[in-house]
Formats: sequence, C-alpha cells, structure tokens
Amino acid sequence: MENGKNALSQKPFKKADIIVYIALAVIMALCFVFSAFSVEKGDSFDVYLHGEIVLSYSLTDGSYVVSDDAAVQKKSDTVFIIRSEKGYNELTVDLIKKEVVVSDADCIGKECKTMRLSNGSIICAPHSLIIKYSGDELSPRVG
Repeated sequence: MENGKNALSQKPFKKADIIVYIALAVIMALCFVFSAFSVEKGDSFDVYLHGEIVLSYSLTDGSYVVSDDAAVQKKSDTVFIIRSEKGYNELTVDLIKKEVVVSDADCIGKECKTMRLSNGSIICAPHSLIIKYSGDELSPRVG
C-alpha cells in the first residue's frame, strides 16, 4: 500500500518538464509563423527546365510567353505540359485562386503533385523542373 501512496503523491510533471514543453511549443509556433508568412506571392511565375525559363505566366491576366516550343505544349490557356527527356509534368493554373499545381506527372514519386506554388516553389527533381514566382531567387526554400 505504501508504494501506491508514494506513486500517487508524486507530481505528474517536474518544473524542468514544464519548461521543456513550453519551449517546444514556442519553437513550433515560431516555425509555423515563419513558414506561413515567409512566402511572397507574386503576380507571375516562371517555369524552369534544366535551369532555363521555358514558360512565363501572369496570374493577373492569364497572359504567358513560351520560351521553348519543344518543351512546352499548350493544352489550354491554363493547362500546359512541360516535357523533358525524362518525362512530363502537366501544370494547371487557377486564375481565381492565383494558384499553380502539377496536375499530372509521369515520374516515379510524383511528390511534385502535392506541392503548391503558394507554399513556395514546386520542384520535380526527376525532370529538372522548377516553378517559382517571378523575381524569386532560383534556390530551394528550406523550412
């Protein structure tokens, strides 16, 4: 009976535990704030294939410039297929939400289909494809 009484009389958290939990909560909140508000949305985006711009698109009026006719196939004014020697990615533009997504791809992982331009850059490593807002540095964001 004494062992049970001692176990119940101990505090569930020590002061050091509470400090660690508070510190972790603050760090997680800061990570959320920096990741949610650090992306600068633009009015246009560029599509890079092997480091070269192949498509520039304005999210304001839907106008676009194709720099490489061999790499970019237009399905409609808001759907484009970007082809590389290793495969393709289909981009879909939503002018109302000012959003760009990869709606289809033929690479193995298809991780690019889960990315949105509004969250930063879209990167498809197998096809050497990067989609980013115009004016952003051509480097991946960490965080």
